[in-house]
Amino acid sequence: ALVTEFGGVGGRFLPEGEYGDTITGLSVSLHEGADCGFVLWGPPNDSLGSAAEFSTTVRVPATCALSVTDAVDFGVVADTLKGQRENGGISVQCSPGAGYTLELGDGNFAAGGTRRMALEGAVATDYLAYELLQPDGSAWSGGSSSVAGSVLDGTGAGTAQAFTVAAQIRPGTEAPRPGRYHDTVVVRLNY
Repeated sequence: ALVTEFGGVGGRFLPEGEYGDTITGLSVSLHEGADCGFVLWGPPNDSLGSAAEFSTTVRVPATCALSVTDAVDFGVVADTLKGQRENGGISVQCSPGAGYTLELGDGNFAAGGTRRMALEGAVATDYLAYELLQPDGSAWSGGSSSVAGSVLDGTGAGTAQAFTVAAQIRPGTEAPRPGRYHDTVVVRLNY
């Protein structure tokens, strides 16, 4: 049996397309071995044998992978009126030339077009508004989001591409009740 293996190179994704190769001069020969009957090997010398071509093909679709490399942690915010800004991170790895969009959802507590964190351990009546910004400073949103903003458009390079997600509590935000506030935002990669 002939076995063909296909694998990526150095953690890189291959460009989308069809790949193939042909091996020429492939030969199989029948030889009489000493004390062991008949043995198969190639190429033919003084034995009966034949040559052929063997082809392999593989279709590689556009492929992408997504990971959150750093969650956003505002830490202790002593004075929300001064505002606070922290960074998170996302990593995208797509086939070279593959177009993609990166979306950030509204989160669990958005209202009135604003993302909000809710006070943990309480009935969800205490909130702290915040924003998520793209590397260029524009608001980050999803395709069908109620939060104003836009998706990030990109093109795959075959290797991981890192993106900063800037999260901010705007200066002038009124202080909510003390406690730990949280939210969960879905990151979606479309390709």
